[in-house]
Amino acid sequence: MGIDRSASYAFYLYTCNRCATCFISFNGENINCPGYTYFGLFSHTGGGKLYLAQGVLDKRIKEDTAFGRIVYECMFCGACEAACPSGIEIIPVIKALREEAVERGVVPSKVESVLRKVSENGKNVARQAMLAYRQIQSLASPVDEAEVVVFWGCSAFSGERSALAALRFAQLLSDRRIRWAFLEKEGCCGALPEAMGASQLAHEKKEEHANLLNSLNPPRVVYFSPECYAQALFNQKIEKDVLFYVDYLMEIFDGNPLPGHKGPVSYHDPCALTRGAEVEEGLSSYLESVGVEVKHPQRTGKHTFCCGGGFGGGLVNRNFARAVTLARLEELAATGADTVITACPRCINTLSRHQKGRRFRDMKIMDIVEFFTGG
Repeated sequence: MGIDRSASYAFYLYTCNRCATCFISFNGENINCPGYTYFGLFSHTGGGKLYLAQGVLDKRIKEDTAFGRIVYECMFCGACEAACPSGIEIIPVIKALREEAVERGVVPSKVESVLRKVSENGKNVARQAMLAYRQIQSLASPVDEAEVVVFWGCSAFSGERSALAALRFAQLLSDRRIRWAFLEKEGCCGALPEAMGASQLAHEKKEEHANLLNSLNPPRVVYFSPECYAQALFNQKIEKDVLFYVDYLMEIFDGNPLPGHKGPVSYHDPCALTRGAEVEEGLSSYLESVGVEVKHPQRTGKHTFCCGGGFGGGLVNRNFARAVTLARLEELAATGADTVITACPRCINTLSRHQKGRRFRDMKIMDIVEFFTGG
């Protein structure tokens, strides 16, 4: 559809007063927006996107390749919307701008390539993740014998670190004699194309995803990716009990002490979990209840800062993504904890990839399932 004057956000395009809170906190100490962290330009902030959309409606903006690049030089993390004191809907505006780019054919080539692969139902199993993927295949039960289906999502096997975490989760389920299955042709849940502005493709994939899950016998679906989990929560056509894998871990361990870890940990909140799925407190509270000292970085909860792996930004501009990741690693290191835990395959791949060769190399970055099972 693109930018629409009848949409609920249209009124706010003309009322944003540039208070700057979408990209800089009131006290001036924190930058909320990853785009502003790197570019330092209003055009790359949430408020800037509102003004860009206004320009599209008023036909004062040329929707060319430069336009396409700007709307994708954004992590789509939602920090701007979370920080806005007026509650302006900014994410729908960014999504609509990306829809404009798709409709006008000015999508950056790497984004176009990803959307093409989603359209073709290509499964992204990176070369370095293949061994873990094959081991996971050997642990799973047939779908018609399972009590739960695990939906890995497109990011679980996009890198070695996330694949190892997925393998650890699969091993835990098998060790606990939980009959679980996964679909080798699980397809796309719709979250990625929706974030990228391919609204028609997203609609089709959401329909396919709901129909696929509803055709299965197991009543529960456990999502390993927070983006997929957030999408499923709001997909009203899914008739199954949907869980995030962290919730399933807490259910399995049921308040029992966790094995083998001493000392404080720093917790990196994934954007898609705290803002997309609106889950803030559960994991931190659980860890503290079983005796783990959790040290939060300055930006946490719904105001967490992106890891640099957000939808779009890293594909279009690697230097931008790298700068965001290093800023987040600095913040996590500042807590004084030598162990960082997170609950997102995209986050663990991104943070781990950029810690090498710098002062962060001694920092231990773990997925929460690795932490739960003793490192």
